[in-house]
Amino acid sequence: MAQLTQRERRQIGGRPGQAVGRLRQAGPGIEDTLVGEIAVAREPIEPGAMGRGELRGSVFSLRNADAAPLAVGERCRVERVDGLTLEVRRERAAV
Repeated sequence: MAQLTQRERRQIGGRPGQAVGRLRQAGPGIEDTLVGEIAVAREPIEPGAMGRGELRGSVFSLRNADAAPLAVGERCRVERVDGLTLEVRRERAAV
């Protein structure tokens, strides 16, 4: 593993592990920012099954947590994030 220069140590705070600590304290993680967002199914996804979907221009794995299948192009709301897998339910129409 390459050693850091003095300049690089100053930029991250000087101590090993301090940069990681700063990232942890930076604010909400990806899980917090994606919950409640709307994804779009890119393929049919049966209830409880996995499939592909798009959110914010990126492709994610989706797990359909709803009792009904998701059709291609159907909008679904993110309920939970597990790594790079988004647990989603079909978006309900506003009444």
